[in-house]
Amino acid sequence: MIVETTQAQLGRPVMNGVEMATIGIRPERRWKSRGFTLVELLTVIVIIGILIALISAATITARARAREAAIYTQIKQLEAALMEYKNQFGEFPPDFSGPNRNLDIERHIRRRWPRFRVDPSVVNSPTPLYDTLKLRLANEYNIDLDALDARSALVFWLGGLPDIKPGDPFLQPGSVYKPVGFHADEANPIQRGEPRTGSLFEFDPTKIAWTGSPISVMTYVPDTRIVSDSNQPPSVVYFRSERAPDGTRTYATKSNLVPLGCVPYRVSTSENWRNPDSFQLIHPGLDGDYGGPRQADPTTWPISDNGVNFTKGDYDNITNFATRLENEIK
Repeated sequence: MIVETTQAQLGRPVMNGVEMATIGIRPERRWKSRGFTLVELLTVIVIIGILIALISAATITARARAREAAIYTQIKQLEAALMEYKNQFGEFPPDFSGPNRNLDIERHIRRRWPRFRVDPSVVNSPTPLYDTLKLRLANEYNIDLDALDARSALVFWLGGLPDIKPGDPFLQPGSVYKPVGFHADEANPIQRGEPRTGSLFEFDPTKIAWTGSPISVMTYVPDTRIVSDSNQPPSVVYFRSERAPDGTRTYATKSNLVPLGCVPYRVSTSENWRNPDSFQLIHPGLDGDYGGPRQADPTTWPISDNGVNFTKGDYDNITNFATRLENEIK
C-alpha cells in the first residue's frame, strides 16, 4: 500500500496547497564582556600620569619664560630711560657706588643742576653740593643719601622724589613711594611742591620697595612674586662704568654689593667688561639669587660669555644684555 505523505506532514508549512519556504531563525549570540585586567588598568594610569606631568612641566616652563620676558622688557625700558637721561643731561647718572661715590655725585649735581644753591652751613665743605643735597633730602623727605647704593640709583635719578605735599608727614611704614620727579627750580630741586619736572620712567609705586627711617633703600622690583633667600628685594641693580686712571672704562670699583652677591659681569675679550662704555642692569632672576658668595677682588668676578666663576645663582640672572645669562655662555 502506498502511503502519500503531505508537505504538512513533513513539517513544511502549506498554505492553500502551496508549500511555503522555511525561514531559519538563528539563535541569539551572546557576547561576553571582558573588563580591563589589572596590568592594563595600571598601564593606562601610568600613561595618563606621564601626560599630565609633561603638560604640567610645559605649562610651568612656559609661565616661567613669560615672567622672565616681562622682567627683561622692563629692564630694556629702564635702559631706554637711562639713554634719554644721558641725552638730556650729558651723562648717565651716578650709581651711588665706588670709592669716589660722593665726588661723582658732586660733579653730577653741577652738571644736571648748574644753578644748584649751596646751603650756608656746608659752604666750606670739600663737597658742598653733595652735602647740601644730603641735608635737603633728610629735611624734606627723610632720605639718607649716604646710605643709598646701586639698588636705589634708578628710582632716585629716573623717578625722583616721593609724592609728599608741603606740610605732609614723611612716608610711613606701609605707604607707597610714588616718584613724581624733582622740583623745577634748579636752585633747589629737592623742595616739595609744584611745578615738578616729572619722571623719565613711570615706576609702578607698588613695585618700589623702600626701607628704613630715614629711608636707606628705595629699589625697583619688577616681579613682586619672587622671594629671595637673602630677605633682600629682588630688584634691578644699576652699575655705571667709570674711567680708570689709565683712561679705560672699568667696573672694578663696584664692590659695595658683594655681600648680596651682586657684582658687574666681565667678558673674556680684551674689553674685559660687559657694556664697558655704559652700564649694566642686573636682576637676580626667578630664584631671587644674584650669585655668590663673592669676593671684593674683581678678578674673581664672573665672566658672562664663558661661565667662569659662575655660581648657581648666576645662570638665570636677567640683564640688559641677556634674557638669561646661561644663554650667553658659548
